[in-house]
Amino acid sequence: MHSVQKWLCISILLAGSMVQAQNITEYESKGAYLLNFYRYVTWPTPDNTLQIGVIGNDDFVVLLEKIAKEINLANINKSVHKVSLSDDLAQFQLIFVSNIKQDELEKLLKQLENKDILTVGDNIDNFCEMGGIINFSPKGSEKRFEINNPAALKAGLKISSKLLTLAKLTVTDTGKLNIKN
Repeated sequence: MHSVQKWLCISILLAGSMVQAQNITEYESKGAYLLNFYRYVTWPTPDNTLQIGVIGNDDFVVLLEKIAKEINLANINKSVHKVSLSDDLAQFQLIFVSNIKQDELEKLLKQLENKDILTVGDNIDNFCEMGGIINFSPKGSEKRFEINNPAALKAGLKISSKLLTLAKLTVTDTGKLNIKN
């Protein structure tokens, strides 16, 4: 692995002050990943705000708020909110989706299609194939996430090649999966 890739992997895994924790839970790790994803995605109209909406996992909201306070993103104001499908989601830069019914997921992804919002699934079957942008892999997987880069580009988001190289798989422009070992 190249030194840049090693550094990126280490920085994502350790995520700032989370290094001090001896036993990082799965959701603490996911929270650190979410905030670090922000560093490797370019929005069409960047500003100094990162608003994260969480759908389907109320406990994660509190944990993510704590993690957001601990991880430094230079000059970025971070906030975390519990949201539902009926909320105005256009104000968010990142939506984390967990424990959602299939029909609700389809509705959500259709609603967010072509909007500059990074959608992140919590190990949801076919999340990327359905139009989601990043999906966490099952616990214990060698690679922690998969990326649908065409969906990101459609949304006006540019994902750094550094992050793309760390993904388990990506969805190609033709919609086919590119699985990496």
